[in-house]
Amino acid sequence: MPNILTIRNKIRASVIIGITYSFSVLASDAADPYLWLEEIEGDRALGWTEEQSERTAARLAADPRFDQLKAEYLASYQSEGRLPKMHMLTQASGFVYRIAQEPDHPRGLLQRNRTASFGAGEAAWETLVDIDALAEAEGHNWYVNAPMIRFSPDGAKALIPLSDGGSDAVSVREFDLAAKKFVPDGFRTPLARQMIAWVDENTLAISIVLEPDEATTSGYPRILRQWHRGTGVSEAEVLHSIPSDHLLLAPFLAQTNTQRELLVLAARSFTDLTVLRVASGQPPETLPLPVELMASFMGLTGIGNELLLRLDTDFDVGGKVFSAGSIIAANLPRILAGDVDGDTYRTVFTPDASEALPLASPPAILDTSAYLVVLDNVVSTLKRARRGADGQWQVDNVNVPAGRQGGTLTLLTSMDPSEDSALLKFENFTTVPTMFALSQAGKLAKVQEAEAAVDLEGFETKQFFVETQDGARVPYFVVGKKGGWDAAAPTLMYGYGAFGIPMLPSFEVPYIGPMHQIWLERGGRFVLPNVRGGGEYGPAWHNAARGATRQIAYDDFAAVAEDLIARGLSRAGRIGFVGGSNGGLTAGVLATQRPDLFGASISLVPLLDMARFHKLLAGASWMPEYGNPEIPTEAEPLLRYSPYQNIEPDGDYPEMLLMTSTRDDRVHPGHARKMAARLMAQGHPALFYEAREGGHGMAVNDEGRAFNSALQTVYLLQKLMDGFDPRTPAN
Repeated sequence: MPNILTIRNKIRASVIIGITYSFSVLASDAADPYLWLEEIEGDRALGWTEEQSERTAARLAADPRFDQLKAEYLASYQSEGRLPKMHMLTQASGFVYRIAQEPDHPRGLLQRNRTASFGAGEAAWETLVDIDALAEAEGHNWYVNAPMIRFSPDGAKALIPLSDGGSDAVSVREFDLAAKKFVPDGFRTPLARQMIAWVDENTLAISIVLEPDEATTSGYPRILRQWHRGTGVSEAEVLHSIPSDHLLLAPFLAQTNTQRELLVLAARSFTDLTVLRVASGQPPETLPLPVELMASFMGLTGIGNELLLRLDTDFDVGGKVFSAGSIIAANLPRILAGDVDGDTYRTVFTPDASEALPLASPPAILDTSAYLVVLDNVVSTLKRARRGADGQWQVDNVNVPAGRQGGTLTLLTSMDPSEDSALLKFENFTTVPTMFALSQAGKLAKVQEAEAAVDLEGFETKQFFVETQDGARVPYFVVGKKGGWDAAAPTLMYGYGAFGIPMLPSFEVPYIGPMHQIWLERGGRFVLPNVRGGGEYGPAWHNAARGATRQIAYDDFAAVAEDLIARGLSRAGRIGFVGGSNGGLTAGVLATQRPDLFGASISLVPLLDMARFHKLLAGASWMPEYGNPEIPTEAEPLLRYSPYQNIEPDGDYPEMLLMTSTRDDRVHPGHARKMAARLMAQGHPALFYEAREGGHGMAVNDEGRAFNSALQTVYLLQKLMDGFDPRTPAN
């Protein structure tokens, strides 16, 4: 029988549709009493955030468990046996680079080790930049994102991006890898959003926002320049530009064993992408290269004369159709020469119905072999692709070591196809990450195994499937104590479900780190749903919950919660949801739509005002995912679920904890600020905390991460675990 609240929501939705677009009056600027909270550095706004943050910290940090929890998280983050995160690693020219954050160096050390030495388990790390010392000397809160480092063609120099406080805007500086110092009078950019690539040792291709009119409405650069050594970036020749209502313009490299080509990505949106070849004094040339946005940011690689590309959509070449979700090989010389027909492209691998190639997980190219991570019902497998004598691609399974099945594999790929080994990490919810060296021949040798700060030997993971009302079969993982599956337990659910990004079994979960480990230790249960909108089953799974059908993702989350209760694994009101960014939006939707199911909601760096998201920072870039609030037919489904617009004075919502960062220049902190203010104004319980630094990650060092994690865990313990009696009959 349908839930009363579900019926109410459907009635409310029909009323909204019945009055067509008059609901936009509620969403208009004039009707929003909290627009002043969108002034990021406004005195009134900062005064409010400081007051609310102090109130939240005072309540949660006063809990007698807070200090112990913070110490546990800090010990986990600073464990000497901790493996470097993949987002703090990069591989180039025979070296592995990392950012090593340590107690004495909270911002980190930029270090490198020879790939062969690291693959042999030798910890011979050489420090290149002391980021803390640089920050102190210059009076900036500098941090470095290792995968965004760009190496010169001869491998002698590097462009190092410096982020102030974790923001997406960076200042790029040229670094001499042999001398281990920044190049005097070398390439250097102001703090701005930018994408950059080497043309040759003395020339860069750069798209950068130098003036406000050089940004798209999403805040990304729209002008491409060619910049020669010894000149200022503002003097660089403009090669190409795109309209301001497009997403971005960015240079990138395409490299195979035989060729290196600088190309340009012109993006109308995350999915409407065009690849160009641009040269001084020449009109741009459009190339038939179907690329992914994230993959092209990092560059494209291939074997021989073929680039390997994952398809987001079906690709039709003269009636020959390559299916979405596949990997194809594209003959680069023929494409550059304009000699294109069906034989210019070949299928490398096409997943079956249970498989998918994870978004932004490009193949690792090792000479003549391409290694692919493939999901099979959301569990990682490893495959090796090679060209046969007939030119066709053959794909074989690679056996991973015993005990390394049933989890997640992540490849650290290099832009240099001549590398002779790659790094492969295995992990799951209860198994510490293990790093392997993967050879050209497909052999795996263990490099390093992390040391766990928490003993999870007594816990196990099970995968369940729930059939939704529209007939979809949605998988989800549940982690709990061995032998304890016959009783309900307070449950922490984490989720995302958008942009084709799959949620995978991880020892540390995005946005919340090792929180599930601490939660399990204290008697809870952890759940990770794989709802539509994500990429767990390829592009079709993503597209099922985009735009007008976005509500499907939230219905899937609710179906998982209902299934947990039906199986006796949890109880209504004892399930808490936590999510970041789009997952923070999900937290807000579930709290306002299904308060009967969820007793706690943590919304981190979230979108919440879906009537104005496209006007705030990078929000315009997400309209292909959610819809355009200024088009009535697209606004109706948006406003139907938008948490900020759907708070009602008589609603019985769980107390929400909303957390954001002043320095988040991706998702505007106004979303969380305004949601908290409106909840409080209507008398609903809500907690709000805003970190002053951290960007979209909300923290950039271990102290900040531990503090944020302890706040969230205390809140969850108070809302879900305190007073829970497993002997009490289910609701």
